[in-house]
This record gives sequence, C-alpha cells and structure tokens, in this order.
Amino acid sequence: VTTAPRSEPTLAASLRSLAGAGWPEAHVFAEPDTLLPGELTEERVTMRRQLLGAWPNWLLSLQELTLRDPHADAYLLCQDDVLYCGGLRAYLERELWPADRLGVVSLHTASHQDHSREDGFHPVRHGWSAWGAQAYVFPNTAARALLRHPRVINHRPFGPRDGQCNVDSVVGQWALESGLPYYLHSPSLTQHVGETSTLWDNASAAGRRRAATFVGEETDIRDHMDAARDR
Repeated sequence: VTTAPRSEPTLAASLRSLAGAGWPEAHVFAEPDTLLPGELTEERVTMRRQLLGAWPNWLLSLQELTLRDPHADAYLLCQDDVLYCGGLRAYLERELWPADRLGVVSLHTASHQDHSREDGFHPVRHGWSAWGAQAYVFPNTAARALLRHPRVINHRPFGPRDGQCNVDSVVGQWALESGLPYYLHSPSLTQHVGETSTLWDNASAAGRRRAATFVGEETDIRDHMDAARDR
C-alpha cells in the first residue's frame, strides 16, 4: 500500500478493509510525515526519507515487491484511500488470471469506464486515459516487463508535472504499447473513498473517481458472482 500525508487520513480504514478482504499483513510504503495507524508494526512499514511523489513512490514500491519476493505469482499494489469487497483475496485466487497473457488487472473500475454488460473481467484499451491505480494486480512476468519498459523508465524525467503523478496513465499506456491486455472487473471490486488528494488541491472522490457498481465491504464477492452466474 502506498501512502502520503492527507488532510483527512484514510490509511487506517483502508488497511482494515484490506485485512477483511484477505490481506491482514499488508506492507506500507509511506512518504515522509504520513500519519500511520498505531497498530501498524515497524516491520510492515517502509518510510521514505524524502518526499518522492506519487509515481516515484509507486514505482519504487513495485520494484521493492519484486525484490522482496521474486517468485511471487502476483503483486498487488494499492493506494491508501480504497475499500475492498468481502472475500476478495479468495475470489482472486479462484479467478485469476482471466487470460493466459495479460499486463495488469485493475480492481477498481471508475464509474465512467464501467461499460461491461456482463459481470466479470473484461479487457479494455484505454492507454493513457486509463483510471485504476487504486489497486493493481500484476502477474510476476508482467511486473518485471513494466519495470524495464522505456515508457516507464522515462516517465520520471520526461513525464508531465515532472513525472510525479499519472500512475494509471503510464500503466495503461505501457499495456497498450506492449500489446498486453489491461483488465477491469464489473462490478468494481473496490471503492475510492478519499475526499482529499495528495496531488490535486481541488480533487475529491466524487464523480468519475468513484465506482458506480461497488457491492460493499459486507458483501462477499464470491457469493455475488456466483449468484450473477446463476441468473
């Protein structure tokens, strides 16, 4: 989980939701001066010594994950203002991957990008217009391919706003240029709840940033999907 200081902190609630979804020992990559929940142990925190920005912190975190556990089947990298539906880890372990070859699965489906008429995973080609960095799951090989791609390597020195933001845009464009499918899920498996942004002064979780189809933390997504398939 990547996090940075917020005027209205959401990390504690997000970690509780993530634990309830199946990840009770999530590791946190924190920018300086981030308010950390008291129950978060030191072993579960990487505290940055200097302010990096959203994109550098995210990219460095993904690099660290691949080095910490180089043989993992998948890497889940989330932001700190996200809630998760119940049973999510078990559901993903049952359903991943939706294709033999893919780049990334976004667990968050923003309201304006949820065009699927059927429940389940579906590929999109949004490129730079992708939204979904709230929670990305990468297969092992795809994570490594992303980390060495010129688009990704060059974003920090040449990207807009000094390459400090646009996580989902870079991931979406990387997937498009690499010919690796970018998958969304309907209904959205997460909800974006941050009312303040670490990047934009006037941003909120209202409007397109929210998921229109999130089933809620109390709903087990396995039950929901099984019922949808039976209809």
